[in-house]
Amino acid sequence: MNSQIYEITIIHKREYIKQHLLKYKIFMFYIDLDEIDFLNNIPLLSYNKFNLYSLYDKDHFYFYDNYSSIKENLLLYIKENQLEIPDKVFLLTNLRFLGYVFNPVSFYYCFKNNQLIYIISEVNNTFHEQKPILVPIKETQKRNNLYYYKTKKDFYVSPFVKYDTELLFRFNIPEDKLLMQVDSGYFSEKKEYHVKASMSGIKKPLNTKTILIETLKFPFVTFKIIIGIHWHALLLWMKKIPYFKKNEVDNLLKNQKQK
Repeated sequence: MNSQIYEITIIHKREYIKQHLLKYKIFMFYIDLDEIDFLNNIPLLSYNKFNLYSLYDKDHFYFYDNYSSIKENLLLYIKENQLEIPDKVFLLTNLRFLGYVFNPVSFYYCFKNNQLIYIISEVNNTFHEQKPILVPIKETQKRNNLYYYKTKKDFYVSPFVKYDTELLFRFNIPEDKLLMQVDSGYFSEKKEYHVKASMSGIKKPLNTKTILIETLKFPFVTFKIIIGIHWHALLLWMKKIPYFKKNEVDNLLKNQKQK
């Protein structure tokens, strides 16, 4: 199979005003979308049904609210944004563990003729809201085998990062190693909003043996993610990091639309 597993180190780092570091290890699935149906042939994995690890269509592209498959919604997004149709797409994501998942972000790596043409970042918040962020390779800069791309976030993810901050993507093409770094607020004068978030991983084969080993090393991954989010939010609040309430941001966006 082309599909793989990446053993990943997650780092979130604040360096200004109040320092804070979040660091932990997990593993994520790097799924060839052409192989989705074959996941049912691997013990401990399933597609759209319960298992130790499960990939469900409804966990992705739910901002469309049309309950179509991942492939169908991906094609819909591509057509709406007048993008080149890829011939190969890999989804880097967490699968449901015992029926539960929360993905802060998933990435669709889209290839044409073995060349990466764009990445679609599928960003989620804890309010069950989702936003895609497109990273077109033709608009990136490349230095030392890393791609760089700047864009606006305009989405409420963390109460400790401004919703309208700018993002700097820094990434490679996943092969034996994977790197994805997304820095928030690095173009803002107010440095208290500056956050570095990175994922660095090493490729593992997708098979029953690897799944068992990774599960023993990193059990209850998806539960740990959501618990860790709230725990570190409490620590940031105790450090008196500037805080933005969800309802205040929603009201601000509502007023902006009405003007």
